Amino acid sequence: MGRVLIERKMCNLLSSSLISFPPSIRIPALVEEASGQTHNCFERISGAPLRQLPFCAWPKPYVFEHLGAFLAQLEALSSKSIQSLFDGLETDESEIRSTILNYKVGLIIPLDQSPRLALGDVGLNNILWADPHLYLIDFEFAHRDIAGFDMGQLMAELTARDNRSTESKALQNALLDGYNQNGGAVEQVDFWFNRFKHYYKQKYSR
Repeated sequence: MGRVLIERKMCNLLSSSLISFPPSIRIPALVEEASGQTHNCFERISGAPLRQLPFCAWPKPYVFEHLGAFLAQLEALSSKSIQSLFDGLETDESEIRSTILNYKVGLIIPLDQSPRLALGDVGLNNILWADPHLYLIDFEFAHRDIAGFDMGQLMAELTARDNRSTESKALQNALLDGYNQNGGAVEQVDFWFNRFKHYYKQKYSR
């Protein structure tokens, strides 16, 4: 239940005036059923067919530049805004962080003094492409962590999936450019990249 509440609060935050979406980035509406279950309302998405990134042609690099800018903006939210997400859900948040770090990194890394907001599971399976927009989904693993968490994880997966093509490298560079130009903690991206790379290398070698 805690993850459901965190995802719902994340969607409310992302729909608030605190967030300014870059032109290419969107989230689908979250619809709550009578049972209390929630789901993304993809029926309201217009544009090209909706596909997961691993199963479609890559978007243009500027789209990933917008994604990097968006992730930097999330990390720049005030500690007060971030705290409000997890009020009363601190135990659930701690379990979420432990789960994802144990599964993908293999150890628990102590938090620093200024944890930032991480979406938690910004993998390619949770990024949908319907030209001209990227849609981010699945915020149940959102938590506070060391800056660069989402960027390092995404860079590790992009590298593991396809690090040979010029197209893939252009996307990675654009992602970093968007993050860097909007005040992202670039020095921390390598920290997380090096901790996620083994997991994603194994994932794409199966």
